[in-house]
Amino acid sequence: MVHIYKPEFVQHDGGSPIFSVDCHPDGTRMATAGGDQKVKVWNLASIKDRSVEGDPNVPQILATLSEHFNTVNCVRFSKNGQFLASGSTDTNVFLYEKRAGPGRAAFGSSDAPNVENWVSCQTLRGHLSDVIDIAWAPDDSMLASCSLDNLVIVWDPRTGQKIQTLKGHTSFVKGVAWDPIGKYLCSQADDKSVIVWRVDDWSVVSKITEPYQSSMGATFSLRLCWSPDGKAVTTCNSYKKPSHTASVLERGDWGSKFDFVGHKGPVVTVRFSPALFRPDVVGADGKKDKALAAASASAVPHTVIACGSQDCKMTVWATNRPKPVCIVKTCFTQSVVDTCWSPDGYSLIACSTDGSVAVFTFEPSELGVAMSEEETRAFLSSEYGDLRRRVGPILEDPSLLKFAPPPASTPVKSPLQPSRAAAIANGAPEANPVEKQPK
Repeated sequence: MVHIYKPEFVQHDGGSPIFSVDCHPDGTRMATAGGDQKVKVWNLASIKDRSVEGDPNVPQILATLSEHFNTVNCVRFSKNGQFLASGSTDTNVFLYEKRAGPGRAAFGSSDAPNVENWVSCQTLRGHLSDVIDIAWAPDDSMLASCSLDNLVIVWDPRTGQKIQTLKGHTSFVKGVAWDPIGKYLCSQADDKSVIVWRVDDWSVVSKITEPYQSSMGATFSLRLCWSPDGKAVTTCNSYKKPSHTASVLERGDWGSKFDFVGHKGPVVTVRFSPALFRPDVVGADGKKDKALAAASASAVPHTVIACGSQDCKMTVWATNRPKPVCIVKTCFTQSVVDTCWSPDGYSLIACSTDGSVAVFTFEPSELGVAMSEEETRAFLSSEYGDLRRRVGPILEDPSLLKFAPPPASTPVKSPLQPSRAAAIANGAPEANPVEKQPK
């Protein structure tokens, strides 16, 4: 059974709306963005373990960041966990870096001194209106932002310079998402379209409009999301009578073959669990079942997704089942606007404009057994080639793998690497650091 917890201490000043939430890749922190113009970084230990919630030795909040001068609409940690990006109604995107040493109190602020030392290291200026959504590239080499100025801007986070300004939408752009394989960037806007951009040359691969023609025009966000296996992108604010849906566009032909259904208001955010799952192997007696284990080993991995809606409800789906795993009806009193998952894939965190956050923890019997990183890497390599070596074209068809050129001898290094001192501050060993390859 899913366990639900609403930590009352997680709130922004004056009960302000919380517009965004994101979980750190190591699972120890989460960040929230609020209508109080602040970004807050929270200690997940005090949220996951109720026994330490009131322990004075376990801080609840790790940092309050007050660089924005208007509502903060989105927060996202980089994949390496060293950086945090925030986008605001003030049109700016700020990048913060976690550095060594204790945090400090902001000058003139009534907030307590920061426990962690998150420092503003880059300001990305270029949008002419509210920034609604941001997304890091799979290897952290680029950052995409979208705005009510109808634009998507792709940035180099190292220099703060624009790489490309994407002009294809005719209305407010409210969602961006990178293909986990690294080939495409998707955006969704109030012009009732989703555009698939090719990363190599920033050309338009496809502009999809059909699933959204009967949808409502006014939503806060349209936070679409790619599945972790790269096979499809799930979009927001589609409508198929009699319900609002989240339409799924399959990679390659970009057709909408099915939808996640059942909402009475527009779906404004979708988020896949980062894990790939196989069916659970535990039988009704609580013991490992050999027959189930054999079936699980040969089963095609499935994914899990959460959909949040303006009807104040959420649905959680596993793609190997026709019905939702969970329907959340009474947890929030206003729209659900953002969601994120813990790195292990079993805990879902959602935020609402009612100013609250809720945590939903699932069991393997409900979602399935999460595949290990090695299993996931092997599966993706069998589908698309060796993703650790971004050399040559990415193969969309597994049948073409036999024609692939031999792999390069040296993996390509991610362009955005944390400094040695910063890596130590994040808990990395001081000597002989090992660089993790992008997934």
